[in-house]
Amino acid sequence: MKDALDHDPDIARELWKQVHSKRQLDQRAGLGDYSEGNIVYKWLLHEGLFDRIRNELHEYIARTKTARTTMYHATPMQNRKKILEGGLMASKEQSGRL
Repeated sequence: MKDALDHDPDIARELWKQVHSKRQLDQRAGLGDYSEGNIVYKWLLHEGLFDRIRNELHEYIARTKTARTTMYHATPMQNRKKILEGGLMASKEQSGRL
C-alpha cells in the first residue's frame, strides 16, 4: 500500500477497496479480530496509512483513535491479558475459535 500510494494512486485506491470489502465480508461472517481482512485493516491503521488514504485518495474512512496509542485497538479488555501472557494463539484456543 505504501508503494502504491507513493507511485500509483489508482492501484492504491483499488487495493483499499479490496481490503475494505474483504473486511466487511469477514465481519458479516462473524470472523472477528483474527480474520484476514481485519488483520490487514488494522495493519494499515497501525502503519498510519489511514490519513494518507483519506487525504490522497479522498476515500472515506471513519475516524479512529491514533493507531500508535494501543496495540490492541479492536481486542476486548478480557482478551488483552490472555494475549499478553500467551500470545494470540492462546487467546484463540481459550475462546474455542481454533
